[in-house]
Amino acid sequence: MKAKPKLRFTAEGHMEVWSPVRPHIGIQAVQRVLLRHVVTVCPETKLWVAMIAQAIGDAIGRDDSQRHRARRFLVSGSGLAFWCDLIGIDLDFVREVAAKAGYLVNEDALWKPIKSAKSSRSQPRAQALREAACA
Repeated sequence: MKAKPKLRFTAEGHMEVWSPVRPHIGIQAVQRVLLRHVVTVCPETKLWVAMIAQAIGDAIGRDDSQRHRARRFLVSGSGLAFWCDLIGIDLDFVREVAAKAGYLVNEDALWKPIKSAKSSRSQPRAQALREAACA
């Protein structure tokens, strides 16, 4: 069963559809890159890196609350700083990997405008009416 498209209206009254960008690399590749940079690789650090990678993947997810929590965790929260310090990886490096991989993009870039069929049909008609009125 196909999910219904997510729609929203801008302040100007235009309709937009949720259209997340496709990341440059998969989340498992991000996880492997992060694991290469930890101080000590043990089961606990693998778990914590997987948690950070999950948050990176959730940053472009469909669920609004989950996406906002993930972005808050990655960008402004002190939680990421705690986990990065715990596993010995640079906080800015994690954010840079997320951004360059295509997971940490501007929220407005995830919405694309919809050109409605009604407005595209009514424009030529309105123009024809104006021309008829001038003649």
